[in-house]
Amino acid sequence: MMKRLLKLLLITAAVAVFTDTVTAQRRINPVKQPDPTTLQRKAKKPSGPDRSNLAERLDAQGNVVLVDTVTGLEFVDTTAVAGHVVGNIYPLLHSVTVGLDVWDPVMRIIGQDYGGASVWGTIGLHNRFFPRFEFGMSQADITPDGMNFTFKSPMAPFFKIGCAYNIFYNSDPDYQLSFGANYAFTPFSYTIENVKLLSDYWPGETDLTFPKTST
Repeated sequence: MMKRLLKLLLITAAVAVFTDTVTAQRRINPVKQPDPTTLQRKAKKPSGPDRSNLAERLDAQGNVVLVDTVTGLEFVDTTAVAGHVVGNIYPLLHSVTVGLDVWDPVMRIIGQDYGGASVWGTIGLHNRFFPRFEFGMSQADITPDGMNFTFKSPMAPFFKIGCAYNIFYNSDPDYQLSFGANYAFTPFSYTIENVKLLSDYWPGETDLTFPKTST
């Protein structure tokens, strides 16, 4: 009986020693580390909103406004830095505008004694600079009310050139704040006729005509 009990104790001790040995070996065995680039790829997440269906524009304050091309909704991109944008966001030839003055011809038809007609054009460069050119023809044959003379000027050409500067050049083109200067010139001639002079001393009146003058 004692021999069997002794054998059982020896077998139990041997099993315990073997288990501790295996466990210890598992604890000290080096574990293979994963590739750091793999971990980075797994941990990398996309930042910011999905811009596949978004278009960008700037408002008057320089904020980036995102426009959903599907729904048309607009909202300010709070992840973008508001402020002045260096450079020009619009192309060099951004717009061309052509106009025709029809007011003076209509007024001449209904009795106005002076005026003519003109055409003008403006080119938008980067939505920033707006050079302008105008050409027209004008004529006058007028005796002002209450005056004693008639002013006559044959048909003469006139020219206007100038340029405007848009402060909000990187904003929505529908909103502009601009300043500029224009220069106009015309080669024309005139005469002053039917100048009536009255005298309290000599009876009657005298009619004078000043000769043609060119400028």
